[in-house]
Amino acid sequence: MKKLLFIALFAAFVFTSCKISKDVEIISKVSETRYTVNCVDIDDSVNLNAKLDGEKGITMISGKKVTARYPLNIDLSYFANNEVDITFSADVRIDSANPSETFAIMLNDYSLNFPKLVNEKITTKEWHHVSGKLIVTLDGKKQLYLSPVGLDIPNTNIYLKNFKMNILCEKDDSPRESFADAPSLAQAYAGKFEYFGLAIGRNELENKTVQELLKRHATCITMGNEFKPDFTFAWAPPKKLIDFKAEDGKTYKVPESISMRDVAACLKAARDNGLMMRGHVLVWHSQTPHFFFTKDWTNEGKLVDRAEMTARQEWYIKYVLDYVRQWEIDNNNGEHVIRYWDVVNEAINDNPTSEAWFRTNGDWYEVYGDESYIVNAFRFANKYAPADVKLIYNDYSCAAGQERSDLGKHGAILRLIDEILATPGTRLDAVGMQGHVNINSAVTGPNSFESAVQNFLSRGIDVQITELDIANGDLKYSPLKLKNRYKEYYSLFLKYRKTDDKANGITGVTIWGLNDESTWLNNMEMYKGHTQYPLIFSTTKYLTKPAFYGVLEALDE
Repeated sequence: MKKLLFIALFAAFVFTSCKISKDVEIISKVSETRYTVNCVDIDDSVNLNAKLDGEKGITMISGKKVTARYPLNIDLSYFANNEVDITFSADVRIDSANPSETFAIMLNDYSLNFPKLVNEKITTKEWHHVSGKLIVTLDGKKQLYLSPVGLDIPNTNIYLKNFKMNILCEKDDSPRESFADAPSLAQAYAGKFEYFGLAIGRNELENKTVQELLKRHATCITMGNEFKPDFTFAWAPPKKLIDFKAEDGKTYKVPESISMRDVAACLKAARDNGLMMRGHVLVWHSQTPHFFFTKDWTNEGKLVDRAEMTARQEWYIKYVLDYVRQWEIDNNNGEHVIRYWDVVNEAINDNPTSEAWFRTNGDWYEVYGDESYIVNAFRFANKYAPADVKLIYNDYSCAAGQERSDLGKHGAILRLIDEILATPGTRLDAVGMQGHVNINSAVTGPNSFESAVQNFLSRGIDVQITELDIANGDLKYSPLKLKNRYKEYYSLFLKYRKTDDKANGITGVTIWGLNDESTWLNNMEMYKGHTQYPLIFSTTKYLTKPAFYGVLEALDE
């Protein structure tokens, strides 16, 4: 018994461009390799070049010739146990004695109640444009078929033109490209943002392979830890104290020096590889030693008062910024390696109230009891940083709580921004949206990532995406979904990028990590039992994932 078959033989992130013909072209969107398979019309029920009302090149399925169970059958068995995203459109005409017929293409999956790709009533002897989309996980041999239910097949002719079917599959077994052979992200995004960034650790920065990756795909790096106070203090109380005259005119005891060895090594590696840096971070409630806040500079001492802590904050910010500036003078002809500083990191409560909207845990709060230390930090950074180095407030969940009538986290960040901007002597150039998002997080629309970007830009400051990764959470990892999400986010970033005709916009994007195997997300308790695959490279060889190409394809939107 004969039937018309469409057999998909290649499924490595497949894009199938199908039309009813004897050849179906299947294109891998990863490698752009093209494959051709045959469509065999065994029962002679299909005429590929029929004429109808003077129009040529129409596909006609002659019902009286159909001997197969289904007049159209598309075999999906190769995609078994994977998710497929199928889109379909065609112009359809059904010639029948009945006034209308049902044109339905469905999946032979009883457990899912036979999902329908398209299901429309069609007036006979008239052309109708039909389309449909179906995302489904296949659990075995499956077929899409033109349902004969309700059709008087022997006495019906079906005409099709402009037939298009795309199949995207999450099955990701294609050969991966090495980062060295893949298109350069840095070149592709040149002129789009001020930088294309990747976050790394010092041990990675010393790796020659990583250095080659960075030179090809990034223009800016963020160190994950090396600039944080725990590292600059080297986890040890100071051995010698000296006098420091603070802005209040009084003298306070501060360390004679702190350890900048890691900072210097990172600056040198960035310079040697032609990269700029984001400084991360000056003030943070975490990874800051307790002795920094005590009277005797020990972990057992009592907390200092506000005045002395403000002096220590001024000293610390001055020390770090002065060190970096002098290093650049001595080693880089005075040109900046660090172009941006996260001055304060994560200072807003996750569930803020009108009274306690800033973070109430940590030593900064224990000393101050209010947000003044945050504002002070931007005053001191403005005082000691070069005028052309941008100062950033950085936080996670920046889009959270927009739907709330009371103060959500997004509203609390806006409140902080307003206070910093209104305080004399401060400078805030941008908000850093960390971008640790979930695969199902809202990208556009009301109360979304996009609306948060719009609200920040309305304050007259720029936005940087500082720590982008996309978690699959408790869902099965889908290369297709991740690729589409990266494409959607980067399309959004490009839409709001800063240009010569915009006073402010998104100035840069940093992806938080180099490969899935080293992502920090898999150390989080909330993801225990659910491996995360949030990045654009995989394995220690840094092979491209489909998500890598999603970033590139955003440029074509």
